[in-house]
Amino acid sequence: MEKEQHTLDFILKKIEEGLDKALYLSSSNGTKSYTEQIKNINKQVQDLVAKQNLSKILLPKSLKPRLLFDFPDTKHFLNLNIIQYKGLKNIRIEKLNKINIFAGENNSGKTSVLEAIRLLMAQNDANDFLALQQVRGKFPEGKLSPSWLIDNIPYMSSIEGEFGTENSVVKIDIATYVEDEGDLNRANYLESTHFGGYFKGAEYNSNMHLFEKKRDNYTISTANGLHHLCAFAYYSPFGGYRNTQLYNAHATSIEKRHLPKVINFLKDNIDDKIINILLVEKNGLKRFLVEHEGFDEAIDLVHFGDGLQNIFRTALLFAAAENGVMLIDEMETAIHHSLLIQYSKFIQQLAEQFNTQVFITSHSDECIEAFVYNDYKNEEISMYNLEVDEGKVECKYITGNRYKKLNELMGLDLRD
Repeated sequence: MEKEQHTLDFILKKIEEGLDKALYLSSSNGTKSYTEQIKNINKQVQDLVAKQNLSKILLPKSLKPRLLFDFPDTKHFLNLNIIQYKGLKNIRIEKLNKINIFAGENNSGKTSVLEAIRLLMAQNDANDFLALQQVRGKFPEGKLSPSWLIDNIPYMSSIEGEFGTENSVVKIDIATYVEDEGDLNRANYLESTHFGGYFKGAEYNSNMHLFEKKRDNYTISTANGLHHLCAFAYYSPFGGYRNTQLYNAHATSIEKRHLPKVINFLKDNIDDKIINILLVEKNGLKRFLVEHEGFDEAIDLVHFGDGLQNIFRTALLFAAAENGVMLIDEMETAIHHSLLIQYSKFIQQLAEQFNTQVFITSHSDECIEAFVYNDYKNEEISMYNLEVDEGKVECKYITGNRYKKLNELMGLDLRD
C-alpha cells in the first residue's frame, strides 16, 4: 500500500509539472493542433475527480453525465409516481407503453408530467435542471436569472418509477435550502438546491449553489459525478431550438443515416422541393440552412413554416434518445390536421428504430385520434386524461385499441 501511495504521489507530481509546462508553451505557440488530446486529458481528470468521493469538489459546467442505463432493451418505464411536483401530487401513472399520450384541458398539468419525467431521468444533473428552467422561463440559451430561479423553483419535488426489465426502482428528490455552514463563498450567495438521485440501490447526489452575479452565478458540487438514468431528449415548440443537444443529434443522425429519412418525410409530406438541410457555423453562430430548388442559395430554416421546423427538430432529436426516452410537448403545434396521420405513424416508426419510449402531450383531438387511426400498432399505445377535480389532478388510463373502439361507437374524446 505504501509503495502504491508513493507511485501515485510521483504520477500526480509529474502531471502537475507537465501541465505547468504545457500552459507555458501554449502562451507562445498555441494549442489548437492539440485540441483533441487536451479534451481527452480533461475528461480523464474529470473522471478522476468524480471518483474521489469529495462532496466539496466543484464540477466543470461542461462535464458530460454518465448513463446508468444504455441497453437495446424494449422496456423502459413501467410506471411512474409523481409524489410532488408543482401542482401534481400523488399522481400514479401505470401501464406505460411504447407510446404514451397525455391529454387534458389547459392548466391540467400535461407539461408538468413531462417535466417530472425529465427530472427523474436527469437524476443529479443540475445542469440539465437549469436547462429545463430556461425552457420554462423562455430564457435564451446560456442565460438565466438566479432571482427568477428562486421565485420559480418548487421548494420540494419527489418523483419515482419502475424502470427496465428488472423493474428497478428509480427516484429523484429535489429540495431547496439555505447553506448556513461549511466553506461556501458567501459573497452574493442566494440559495442552494439538493438533488438526490437513486437507481438500483445506488445514490447519486449533487448540490447547486446560486449567486447573484453577472458571471459564474452558480456552482455544482458532487461526490460521485453527474448521472442520467438513460439517454433522453425533450422538445417543446415554445422553448427555442438553438441548443447543443439538437446539434449533437444532427451529427448522430448523419452517422446513423437517419437524416435522409427525416428529409424524405418532409419532402413527401410538406415540400417536395427541399434538397437537404445542413448545419453550418459562421461567425460563431450555428444555423440550419435549407437547400431548396426554389432558391439560388441555402436559406435559414426559420424562414419556413413552424410546422416544418417542429417536425424536423423533433424527428432529429430521436437520434439523441436512442435506447432511452423522448418527450414531446404539444406535438400538434403548427401542424396541419391533414398531416397528423402520417406524422403520428412516423413518430411510432422512429420509436421503433431507436428503441425509444415516447411521452407526448396534446390538447388536440385530431392529434390523439391520428395515433389510433394510422393503424400502426395500436397495442403499443397508452392514453391518459388529466382532469382537475376540486383542485386535485387525477389521471385516467385507456388503451389505444379501446379508445379507438369507443371513439367509433360513441365519439369518445380523451379530453372529456
